[in-house]
Amino acid sequence: MRLWIVFAATLTFGPALFGGAITLTSSNSTLDQLDWAGSFGSGDSLNGELAVSSSLGSGYLNALDGSGNWIVQNLPVGLAGMLTDRLNLPGGTTSGSNLSLTADLSATPLAAFNASIASGNSDTPSTLTVAEMTQRIGGTGTGDNEDGVSLPAGTASFNAGGSTSLTYQTNHPNIEAGINQCAPAAVANSLTWLGLNDVGTEPGSFGNPPDSLVAQLDDLMGRDATACNGPCGVWPLDGKLQYLNGLDNPNVIVNFQDAADNPDGDAGNGGDLVGVGGYQAGDGNQSGSGIAAMSHGTPTFDFIQSELAAGEDVEVDIRFPCTDSNGNPTGETCRHYVEITGAGTILGQQWISSVSDQEQGQAGGTDTTQFDWVSGASALPGWGDGAEIDQVISESVTPEPGTMMLIGLGLICVAGARRFRKR
Repeated sequence: MRLWIVFAATLTFGPALFGGAITLTSSNSTLDQLDWAGSFGSGDSLNGELAVSSSLGSGYLNALDGSGNWIVQNLPVGLAGMLTDRLNLPGGTTSGSNLSLTADLSATPLAAFNASIASGNSDTPSTLTVAEMTQRIGGTGTGDNEDGVSLPAGTASFNAGGSTSLTYQTNHPNIEAGINQCAPAAVANSLTWLGLNDVGTEPGSFGNPPDSLVAQLDDLMGRDATACNGPCGVWPLDGKLQYLNGLDNPNVIVNFQDAADNPDGDAGNGGDLVGVGGYQAGDGNQSGSGIAAMSHGTPTFDFIQSELAAGEDVEVDIRFPCTDSNGNPTGETCRHYVEITGAGTILGQQWISSVSDQEQGQAGGTDTTQFDWVSGASALPGWGDGAEIDQVISESVTPEPGTMMLIGLGLICVAGARRFRKR
């Protein structure tokens, strides 16, 4: 049975869990320097990824680097079992370097955090050893393998009087993905969470093994093993609709948003989505039989959050500039598909959380939840300047269950039960 939770009130963590000062250790956190695989990115970058376990407690994690830069900003620890955050590493960082982080875990988010505040809270530096992780994500870029980025992460801005709220869905799977298989994997995660997976969740590609959902979706989406000198990324909407139409009376509502400015084919690989109210796989309009996806304009954070709150499953495509190994833009576009698990605000700053395999093509993949800030309607500053959400697909099984279960997740404020929105 699917379970999701919605917090409509301000989130406040229990005071018994916190003393402000916190020590980051190898038992509760890992700090990776991201190396980028593929033709665009290679070698060490100054992109870092901090993964924090819920064993640290629950609260808002903030941290300063050795130069006093606020590089971890109000990360809601306890939201997921292992939550990851993007950050910038100091120049000269290499695998095995020791990085000093002055960390604080508070019951409420902080509008500002600096050395003076840390001193007043009696925060003391922690030392983490930087490990090396080869990031393998992708994509419908034109490269022959995974895509990479090494642009600096942007920072968030907070309003002391801004709202803090959470919409979060639990129990989302994170299926192991092959090279450039992010879109089929995101859809496989979605269908499994919705209970529409009539086969298995084991890895696979190009139809093999036949009882692997992600392998079936490879074929339905037309992912090619040879045309781009390696496995190619694809847009997923056609394959998703074909799979759903092949089920026995699935009773599914599908919606989408698309930036409508992609030079290489938009969200569906069978037709143009610009200005189309409904989209049929391989058709581009509402004619024909079966499930159609309904257009809701260009991507917006508000749409994503409202769909999550209504019990919809949501996948998004992240578009970001490709760079070379020196961090210089190549002029190419890189992309990565993820499944959204949560959305909300922290002191007025929008955020989303997502799952995806960040080590595509590697046995085991990753099993973390990624946290990202959202600026304006769809910009993602943590992915570098110019990064944005350029497609959203949501779906739900109808009729939806009648009530929402609202639980605390270690938080004091718990919203009251509300009725599901009927589609």
